[in-house]
This record gives sequence, C-alpha cells and structure tokens, in this order.
Amino acid sequence: MRIEKRYRRLALIITIYIFGGLSLFFYNSIPFHIPCVFKSITGIPCPGCGQTRAFLCLIHGDVKMALFMNPLSVLLAVFFVVLPFWEIRDIVCNDDSLSRMLKMRWRKSALTVLAIVIVLVWGWNIYRDIFLLN
Repeated sequence: MRIEKRYRRLALIITIYIFGGLSLFFYNSIPFHIPCVFKSITGIPCPGCGQTRAFLCLIHGDVKMALFMNPLSVLLAVFFVVLPFWEIRDIVCNDDSLSRMLKMRWRKSALTVLAIVIVLVWGWNIYRDIFLLN
C-alpha cells in the first residue's frame, strides 16, 4: 500500500477519534437521549444497547459498570485503543498487517464464536433491561 494512502487512513482514524471523543464529551449536555430504533420498535434491547453509557463509564474509569451496561464495550475499547498504534506501526515498518487482517477471510469457527458472543450479550441486555433496570 502506498504511504500516502496509509497517512490518509491514519488521518481518518484520528479524525473519527476526535469527533467521537467530542461527542462523548458533550453527550451529557445534550438535552435529549437518542433512543435505540430496534428497542423502540420491538420493546427489547438490541446487542448494542448500552454501548454509549458503557463507553462513558470506561472514560470515567468504571470498568465494572461498563461491563454491566454492555460487556462488548471493553473489547471494543481495547480494539479502538490498539487501532491507531497498529496503523502507526504499519507506517513505520512499511507493513500492511492491519489491512491484511481486516481483509482476510474469517474462518467459520471465528465467525461462530463471534455470533455466540453477540447472542450472549444480547441475552444479557434483555435480562438486564427486564430484571435489573426496571
């Protein structure tokens, strides 16, 4: 991959982080809450419900509450922390490992594990919403 394209990809990642950080920073000052469309239609939370609250908990250092809100938040946060450093490493070492990893064909076993994890998180979100938050 050409260097210019890598720098553009790194700039895009950094821009997304800046806008994401600003949106989380100003999230508490927004006078309205953006509801989950899936939950609004079906009445049950989706696997992603609680992600914003979980990331806010992580920013404040409350890992236990983040896991309570959505267990996937910690895994996603680790990925988002590692991502820019991986891209910088690829630029410095003139490698393309991140791009290759994202483009590789995932084995059925890995996709099965991912599907099971998402279903388990969805089950947790439903349980949490029905029995623990009401």
